[in-house]
Amino acid sequence: YADSVELAFSVEDAVRIHDANKVIVFQSMENAYPLAEDITLLETFYVGGLRMLGLVHFDSNQFADSSTDEPLHGGLSDLGKELVREANRLGMIVDASHASDDALRDMMAVSSTPVILSHSGPDGVFEHARNVPDDLLIQLAESGGVVHVNAFGGYLEALQPSPERTAALDALN
Repeated sequence: YADSVELAFSVEDAVRIHDANKVIVFQSMENAYPLAEDITLLETFYVGGLRMLGLVHFDSNQFADSSTDEPLHGGLSDLGKELVREANRLGMIVDASHASDDALRDMMAVSSTPVILSHSGPDGVFEHARNVPDDLLIQLAESGGVVHVNAFGGYLEALQPSPERTAALDALN
């Protein structure tokens, strides 16, 4: 779809792509686990176009505690703090969606740039482990960060799984 979509590496690219009436694509990594314990690999991904980094996903990892798993570090590990600083050095956006509340607090404290929540929701609207309480949303806003509210069912309301979804998941087991 090169005629309608283009990868952006910079703000200038995004402006040019927008002016060409194309969809702007910024690459992101959701879960830094593949970096193992070598944060220098982040620069390789950056050269390839990565511009946003989510440190954690469903399971806590070597960098951060997940909102949906048992904590390992009480927020960010020391290596996670180094990774945030490396992302800042490279000019990448730090994404705290899926991170525990303590990891989000640590990211805001360590990051030299605003942190985002690319796909989270307000806990006050619907209580879910991945959603964020109001006090943290206020701190995020005060630090210059933003939340892109996730409207996907299950994060803003309780949904009952369809029989088709249940059968598909059962087939995987």
